[in-house]
Amino acid sequence: MDQPTCTESSRLPVPDEVEQNEEDEERPRPAHDAGFQFLNFSNFNETKAKETKSRVRSHVMHGVHQKKKGGRESRPSGFIDLDTSLLAPNPHATRPHTGPVLPNLASGRPERMGAGRNDPFQRYPIEMNHRTLELYDHLRGDFCPMFKTMSKIGFFRSITDPAGFLQILCTSVSHMTTLRYQPVAQNPEAIALSTQAIQSVNSRLGDPAVHTNDGVVAAILTFCCHTTMFNDVPGSKTHLDGLEAIIQRRGGLGTLNANPAMRMVMFWVDTNYSFMTDTVPRFPFPDDILPAIAAPIPNNTPFLLAESCMVEDLASAIYGLYGLNQLLINEAEGRDIWADGVFSWTRIIPVLHKLLLIRYEQFDPGSAVLQAGAMLYIAAIRRRFGVRFLTHVQIRKLRISMTVLLEDIDPIRYNSAIWLWLLVLGSTLSFLKEDHDWFISQTAQYISTIGYGTWDEVIRNHVQNVLWINDILVPELESLRVEVSTIVWNTYRQEFS
Repeated sequence: MDQPTCTESSRLPVPDEVEQNEEDEERPRPAHDAGFQFLNFSNFNETKAKETKSRVRSHVMHGVHQKKKGGRESRPSGFIDLDTSLLAPNPHATRPHTGPVLPNLASGRPERMGAGRNDPFQRYPIEMNHRTLELYDHLRGDFCPMFKTMSKIGFFRSITDPAGFLQILCTSVSHMTTLRYQPVAQNPEAIALSTQAIQSVNSRLGDPAVHTNDGVVAAILTFCCHTTMFNDVPGSKTHLDGLEAIIQRRGGLGTLNANPAMRMVMFWVDTNYSFMTDTVPRFPFPDDILPAIAAPIPNNTPFLLAESCMVEDLASAIYGLYGLNQLLINEAEGRDIWADGVFSWTRIIPVLHKLLLIRYEQFDPGSAVLQAGAMLYIAAIRRRFGVRFLTHVQIRKLRISMTVLLEDIDPIRYNSAIWLWLLVLGSTLSFLKEDHDWFISQTAQYISTIGYGTWDEVIRNHVQNVLWINDILVPELESLRVEVSTIVWNTYRQEFS
C-alpha cells in the first residue's frame, strides 16, 4: 500500500460517508455530523484524477443542497435575505468628535444611507455617480450648521453652473476630511474637484459673452464660501476681489435681485471676511430681503455699554446688540434657537455688519474697546450656533486698546462690570498664547485687587449685568475659572473658587 511521504503528499478533506442512501440524503445533517477524513497521495498528479474530483464535488454540492433544504421551510415565498451586518453598531469604532453626536465617518460602515435623500428626479450640472451623490447628500445633512443654513435658504439648489457645483462638492469632501481630523489641504479628491472648478471658470473669464453671467458669479461665490468656512483669509480676499470686480462689470448688485439666496450668501461671506480682517464690508446691508430686529427691551435693562460710549454711531449699533440679545432670550424660551442657522444669518450678521461699518481708528481708546468687545460678544453667540471664525485680529485690537487705557487711567476707576466683561471675552475667545496669557493674568490681577471671593460673584454680579446669555461659552468659562483660581492662589496667595 502506498504510504505518504513528507515531501510528496497532499490532503483533500472529504466526508466520512461519501455514498449515502436516499433516506440519509433527505435528512438534513446537523453541523456536528460533518466529520472529515483525509485521502493520502504519493503523487500530486493523483489529485487531478477524475474519481478524486467527483468525490470532492459531491461533498461540496451535498452541503449546498442541505443548506437550501434547511432554510426552505422557514422562509416565506418572496423572502429576500439582506446582509445587514454592516449596519450593526461597531463597539470598537471611534467617533471623530466627543461633543455633539456625529456620524462615524472614521469607519467604513454607513450609519446612514449616503445619497439616500437626494431627489431622484433632480437634474445636476455635472454627470453624477454614487460618490458625487454621496457628497451632495453630505451638504444637505446635519453635519455642519453652515451647510444646513445654505440648504434651507436654497443656495445649493441655485448652483446650476458646473464650476460652482464642483466647488461645493470640494467643500463637502473637505468637511468630511476635517471630521476625520485629517489635513484638508492634502486631500487629493478635494484638490481635483477644486482644480476642475477653477479651470472651468478660467476658461470663461476671457469670453466677453459669458464672463459676467450668473453661473460665473455663483461659481466664484462658492469659492468664497469655501475659503471663509475654512478660515482661509488670503484665499477669501482673492475671491472677494474677483467677485466685486465682476459685479461692478455687470452693473452692480441690482443685477442679482432675482436670486435672493445668492445675495444673502454674498452678504454673509463679506461680513465674515470683514470680521476676520477688521475691514469695512464691501457690500451694503440687503434690507429688502432681511428683516429688521424688533424685540422690546425690558425697562430695567442696564445699558452700561451704550451709556459708556461717546460715539453716536457706535452707541446706536450697541443698542441694536441689546435688541438682538433680548430677541435671543425670548426665542430661546419657546424653541431650540441654537439649531436655527437661518436665524443666525438673518438676525446676527446684520448687527455685526453695522458694527464693522464704524471705523475704530477715529475712536478714543474707551470707544475702541467697546466696539471690539461688542463684536467679540457676537462671536461668542455664534459659537453657540456652532460657527467659529478667527478672532485673533479682534482680540489683538481689544488688547491694544485696553493697554492704552491702563496707561492713562487706573482700571479700578473704570466701570468694574464692563472691565470684567471685556477681560472674560478676551480670555475665553483668544487662542494665541501671548494674547491668552495677557488676558488671564489681567483677569487674575483685577479679581485679586478688588477682592472678589468666588467666580459666581464675578459672573452673576458683574459680567451678566453688562450683556450676557447663560447658554454661551459654558465650557470656556469653566476652563477660565480654573486658570484664574490657580493664578490668584500661586501669585497673590488668595483663595478664589
